[in-house]
Amino acid sequence: MSDLSAGIKNEYEKLKPKIIGAAPSRMIARAAAAEVARHQGRKKISELDEVVVLTVEDLLVAADKPDTRSWTLLPGYIYVARERVSAGPHSVEVGLKGRAHEIRKMDVQIPKGGFAAVVVTTLR
Repeated sequence: MSDLSAGIKNEYEKLKPKIIGAAPSRMIARAAAAEVARHQGRKKISELDEVVVLTVEDLLVAADKPDTRSWTLLPGYIYVARERVSAGPHSVEVGLKGRAHEIRKMDVQIPKGGFAAVVVTTLR
């Protein structure tokens, strides 16, 4: 078993200021884009044009959230187990402990003289 949680958390904490620091620059770029759209629309702006510009600006601001999925989807633990079995079909059961105990069942086909890898993942 390898516990990766502490290392991943430490690395994320080191990069967190850069992730958060990027938010204002994204916000400024989106506000500038909205202002350009507003300026272009001023040439012959109507109430409908102003509503569209404000809606675009609001959507751009609402979308301004850093993407941290790459950090939250990293595994916290890695377990490796190896078992010699004969060629043919096999049923594998893997017990997962966490918020709720869960058992994952998979069928695998082992080729003659070969092997199979069973990968089980879960969100933290």
